[in-house]
Amino acid sequence: MNQRLFDLISILEGLCRAKKSIALFVLGLTLFALLLVQIVPKSYEAEAVILPPYRASVGVSGLLSEFSGLFPTMGEGGEFVLPFMITPSDLYAALISTPAITDTVIIQFGLAKEYRAKTMLIAREKFKKHLKVKLSREGLIKVKFSAKTPQKASDIVNALLKRLDNLNQNLRIWSARNYRMYIEERLKECGDSLEIAKNNLVSFQKSRGLPAIEAQTQYALSTVANLQAELLQAQYELSYLRNFMSEKSARIKTLETRVNEIQKTLASLEAQPELSAIPLGQVPDLYITYLTLLREYQTQQTLYIFLTQQFEQARLEEAKNVPVIQVLYWASPQICDLKPKRGIVTIATFLSSLIIALLGISAKVVYQRYATLYPERGKRLARIINITLEDLKLKRKANG
Repeated sequence: MNQRLFDLISILEGLCRAKKSIALFVLGLTLFALLLVQIVPKSYEAEAVILPPYRASVGVSGLLSEFSGLFPTMGEGGEFVLPFMITPSDLYAALISTPAITDTVIIQFGLAKEYRAKTMLIAREKFKKHLKVKLSREGLIKVKFSAKTPQKASDIVNALLKRLDNLNQNLRIWSARNYRMYIEERLKECGDSLEIAKNNLVSFQKSRGLPAIEAQTQYALSTVANLQAELLQAQYELSYLRNFMSEKSARIKTLETRVNEIQKTLASLEAQPELSAIPLGQVPDLYITYLTLLREYQTQQTLYIFLTQQFEQARLEEAKNVPVIQVLYWASPQICDLKPKRGIVTIATFLSSLIIALLGISAKVVYQRYATLYPERGKRLARIINITLEDLKLKRKANG
């Protein structure tokens, strides 16, 4: 037999004979898809965009770090050690999906009941399937959420942003409160030390009747006092940061270097003769004691002024109630629906049903030619197909 099994002309003839069946099959599936699209609940998506977190320009000596109040820091610029290649925007994006924020929104909108979730854990998982948080290359944070109505979708997105802002405000206030309490304690200690230094100086002057010292010595003493106050402030800051930062932190190392530099400067200044007015061998013991008491008083006075300013700033930060996150634009109800897409579903169903119909008719033509060219093999193939179909029917009955 020289006839080919796969004959294009025969396949085309078979398709032409079955064109009515093909048309009915494709039309039926397409209409069914359209009906299904009408029945399936629609889903709408809302979007809002958050600007990247920025470094606060005011605050308690840089109490607020570049996360605008997320974590307690101190000193210029502040610091919180993040993993390598992780930005503050990454941190914000991750926070939106945490239970601290999502649980509040789930309870507020009764989503556990809507999702038919028996536990909060299941509700969270279903909630996250509707939530999309994307970070652009520019650092913009895009928050999207899909819901059954446009209004609900936008309300949930805005509620997420408000909850994120509220969480950051609480953390910032908590940070400022801790810092204010720390400064308040240091201020009390410094006030007691200042009072003691003042009383010691006044008592010594009155008991010994010492005259005023030279202006040059006063200036030198004032310089040393300022440096010693700066040294104490750096040591206080270092002590505070060690409560929640590692010794390898860049801020810790910078402060340690600063402390060492001030100590070296003080050592060189204290060696100058201006601080004792006359070479040590010729200075009376009374003047040496007086200069020591005066320097201690000026140091405590400078430090007390500094701590008072810090305390007032800390109180202002603690009482501040302003938004932390910066929203580029809030979510608003969208007119167009997210899913199902009627046009896409219709076209996809039409094309897929057409392909299935064409392949089915072509396979039927090939099978008929095979049975004609090879009768015995065709009968065996028919028996195999019948046995397979009967097995499938039996399995369906058993499962039913």
